[in-house]
Amino acid sequence: RRLSHRALPQSHGPTPAGPKPRLRVPSYGFAAAEANGLSIAGDIATLRALSADEVLARMPNRSETLGLIYVPIVDGYVVPDDPAVLMGTNNQPRVPLLIGHNADEGLFFAADLPKTVESYRAFVRARFPAELVDAVHARYPAATDAEVPVAAPLLDGESRLVAPTVLTARAVSKVSDVYMY
Repeated sequence: RRLSHRALPQSHGPTPAGPKPRLRVPSYGFAAAEANGLSIAGDIATLRALSADEVLARMPNRSETLGLIYVPIVDGYVVPDDPAVLMGTNNQPRVPLLIGHNADEGLFFAADLPKTVESYRAFVRARFPAELVDAVHARYPAATDAEVPVAAPLLDGESRLVAPTVLTARAVSKVSDVYMY
């Protein structure tokens, strides 16, 4: 079952990998496909027989500002458990990890981000638990519409790309060598 010898995630971002306890619900925070009347495959043998293109074609589309979100399918063999549970434990693959992020990663998605204070506040309320909203606004303030194009990409990049990358590196470093850039 040793499939990898090294790992190099780029722009790690909003994947289920990395310790995110608040997303620990079915389908990593999204409704299960079966709950929506969708089925990727009837059983694990059928699923394993599908090509990658067939699996992606059968997956439900879920979008955020970032676009489609793809998550691993925990099959108990190749992906034995939720990656967030495995990282930092003796059950994660012990392979060197090179991981990092680029400067200003949130700017790539700036066109899809809020443009007004009203939409920015709604964006923050939708993305973060209610008890964190005031702290997020304090850390990434935008009191005028002119400040939103600065605050929103910074918040988006740090919360979706930088934080998951750093948290993943910290978790993995408990049992494997980690190199950050």
